[in-house]
Amino acid sequence: MSKTMIPNNAYLMIIGAMKSGTTTLYWHLIQHPRICPCKHKEPEYFSENQGHGVRVEQYADLWDFDPERHAYVLEASTGYTKYPSEPNVAKNIQAYGITPTFLYVVRDPFKRIESDYNFSLDKEWFDPRIPITDDRYVSISNYFEQLEPYREHFGLHNIKVLDFDELVSNPKHLLTSLFDSLQLNSNDINIVDEVKHKTRELSQAQVFLNMHPGLKSVTSLLPPSAKQLIKGLYKPVARASPQKQLSEEERAIIHSQLHRPMRLFQEQYGFCVEKWGFS
Repeated sequence: MSKTMIPNNAYLMIIGAMKSGTTTLYWHLIQHPRICPCKHKEPEYFSENQGHGVRVEQYADLWDFDPERHAYVLEASTGYTKYPSEPNVAKNIQAYGITPTFLYVVRDPFKRIESDYNFSLDKEWFDPRIPITDDRYVSISNYFEQLEPYREHFGLHNIKVLDFDELVSNPKHLLTSLFDSLQLNSNDINIVDEVKHKTRELSQAQVFLNMHPGLKSVTSLLPPSAKQLIKGLYKPVARASPQKQLSEEERAIIHSQLHRPMRLFQEQYGFCVEKWGFS
């Protein structure tokens, strides 16, 4: 079956927001028999600065699409809404000649920032000198700014804003509404109240190797007996939760940064931001 047979409007893209339940949404959606999952959940094909991106000759090569079975193909690259570090994704998608439906999950911006920060703590890119109020964390919660390139290139009708709170508390209602809008039968999927992508527990050895990535290549050269010994150190240990909570001062700083764009987000997309404290 030729991969080029994917219709230009059959692409579903979960574009973010990072740490807002995107993996949970992806897991739910790929249960539907009419949705073809990507071979790599986060291919970042149209991103320019994501180190974990997947490179294939054609974007359509990322799926085993069968037009007799599938109505849509699905991927979930949160790097697509990491403006300004990724400024050209929407333009790149439009230039490629497809018109996807963009799924964007929004979460209480303060909780999303805390989750993002805590997720980064044991990563090699984490820099303790960068405060949690820095644009590195705050910009991803600027939902209006993140969606503007997609609105400008594709229009509002191709963007579906989904509520993280509803995804967690009432996934059946959210997914039924989404499937209806996509003209898919929601009875074809058994929707369960299960949250995917909980913060992975790491062993002390894993944390140490993440902080010293150069040692990973060294351990690959060790004899089998030594590798087995190190493997025994990989017993997971629970991470403190949460490692970081916003102080009142930090919340006030972030609130002042996001107040105006949150009001614009509400005006443009009809999503009530007052429950997050933006009145």
